[in-house]
Amino acid sequence: DDKHYPLIKVTLQEEYPRVFLARKIKKDGSRYFGPYSDGSAVRNTLNLIHRLFPIRSCKQNVKYGERVSRPCLQYHIERCLAPCTGEVDPKEYRKLIERICLFLDNKETEIIRELQQEMEHASVALEFERAAKLRDQIRDIEAVTAKQKVISAALDDWDVVGIAYSEERVCAQVYFVRKGRLSGRKNYYLENNELDTAKILGAFLKQYYGNTESIPNLILIPEKTGEEEVLEEYLREQKGRKVEVRIPQRGEKKQLVDMAIKNAKVTLEEKELREENEFQRTVGALEELSEILELSFTPHRMECYDISHIQGSDTVASMVVFTEGVPNKSEYRRFRLRSTDVPNDYLSMQEVLRRRFTQGLRERELIESQELEAKKAKFANFPDLVVIDGGKGQLSSALEVFQDLGLSDIPVISLAERLEEIFIRPEGEGIILPENSYARHLLERIRDEAHRFALSYHQNLRQKRQVKSRLDDIPGIGPKRKKELLRRFGSVEGIKNATFEELVYS
Repeated sequence: DDKHYPLIKVTLQEEYPRVFLARKIKKDGSRYFGPYSDGSAVRNTLNLIHRLFPIRSCKQNVKYGERVSRPCLQYHIERCLAPCTGEVDPKEYRKLIERICLFLDNKETEIIRELQQEMEHASVALEFERAAKLRDQIRDIEAVTAKQKVISAALDDWDVVGIAYSEERVCAQVYFVRKGRLSGRKNYYLENNELDTAKILGAFLKQYYGNTESIPNLILIPEKTGEEEVLEEYLREQKGRKVEVRIPQRGEKKQLVDMAIKNAKVTLEEKELREENEFQRTVGALEELSEILELSFTPHRMECYDISHIQGSDTVASMVVFTEGVPNKSEYRRFRLRSTDVPNDYLSMQEVLRRRFTQGLRERELIESQELEAKKAKFANFPDLVVIDGGKGQLSSALEVFQDLGLSDIPVISLAERLEEIFIRPEGEGIILPENSYARHLLERIRDEAHRFALSYHQNLRQKRQVKSRLDDIPGIGPKRKKELLRRFGSVEGIKNATFEELVYS
């Protein structure tokens, strides 16, 4: 990753400074805070700053006395003073920026003291509306401060490292204490190469601090690695001042390390549990489905088909693809059907399957004769299992197509929605899987996705048809000419009643 750690940049060189995220420090007169290890935390902080302090977020070149533009929405929701109007006193605006800098330095007490003084002066001057706004701002800052956990009264910068192990991997958790407050934490995962714990911890510290720009004064670790002095020397050269690496034995620092270790264990257990659940709902579900359907292989590629229409109009079909149990959206296809004008799901299903697999067979022939590149083919990949949305009737119709095309070796099943019955043969009984079956959940997911994809295409076509004008059916009239005619005559009826001369000279 060639990105630098995020910083918060305050453009002090501008008449009306801005505050935003930056990745590099430039010698342009700006003040930088950070770097920070967690980009999302920086964005949350910036959102909070813009909520607490009404400063601009635009990139306009704003100057006092010059109206650049009219106030935007941020002004109307009281998130900006609108210096773009040229009427905001730069000194008053600069006060906000100074308070933001204090806020980023964790000096909220000074901000609150200044705001309280201003509130009192406003009250004495009978500026009650301004006093009320200052009171609300004080409450908001106090609420934010109360949520931050104070770790140390010394206002130091620490990193607290905890580490946990399982058979396959290691989880290292780093707590970031800045200005005495716990500002965030981050998890890092490594492979467990069966080294002893000290070597794993040492390898992590070298890798982590060899790539970070955020170096604290003190690093607390759970055990000795034998390389603490080397790491301290390296970090001193990077930071330009002394950095300590310590293994605490008692007190609040030991409690922090123990907490980091405990949370690393919980995090690692949760991650492995999520991965196990994801495996069961995908690969495990495919293996279960293979066993239920008595297949001699695992269906790595599944295709599901669904039909969507309203009383036979705008009939469409969808083909969705799941690879290894997860959606493969680049392989989705949709079809506009034309076989019948009356509702007939059986004929519609036969049409979409015939079109899809006929084209697939054609593409395979072209690939074999080297007339088509395999990567350009859209239907050449055949499924290991086809799922039809419907019951015995839809399954019977589908099997006829596969029989006609000589593709009887592709397994085809249908899934009836009412009882979630699986039909393997049109003449057989349906299979109802338990509600906690991973295979059942997989079939429901692919069926629901096919239904969603077909319905969205159908609705799109309906909307297009509803806004279509009768002028669209007249040869030679394009969008521009249609617009001119409608502007000239007001409506299609007006065009219909116009004389030949009026139409010619319109």
